[in-house]
Amino acid sequence: MNYIPKFEYEHSTLGTTEVILSLPPQSDPLKEKFVTKGRETRSSSGNDQWQFNYTDQSFTLDLVFVEKDIKDQLKTMYDEVGSKGKSFKYFPSNDEVTSFTVILARKNFDPKRTIASGDDFIYDISISLRVKI
Repeated sequence: MNYIPKFEYEHSTLGTTEVILSLPPQSDPLKEKFVTKGRETRSSSGNDQWQFNYTDQSFTLDLVFVEKDIKDQLKTMYDEVGSKGKSFKYFPSNDEVTSFTVILARKNFDPKRTIASGDDFIYDISISLRVKI
């Protein structure tokens, strides 16, 4: 496993499209977070009860040193599927078959310019993903 992520999504005119990053995320590529969703209620006898609905699994990817062409590919993916709440595939390692079907947990795309590189910039991008249940 090289832990260099890959995304795969359905482009409206190009069909299945891949975005392969050039570097692994700055932090853990499987920086998982699990949150149980449900309700706590009190029964008529006074006992507390927990009604379990599901467990949310999410990832936050902190991408650093992202080149302009990859930033542009991520922006296109955001425009095509992310901003519309559509699902896409996240592969934690582009040389493996293990993937997660995800949606964006935050509906924003906010690249930060960090370093000037010739006529352009290198970017840092944080992407929050939620595993689709």
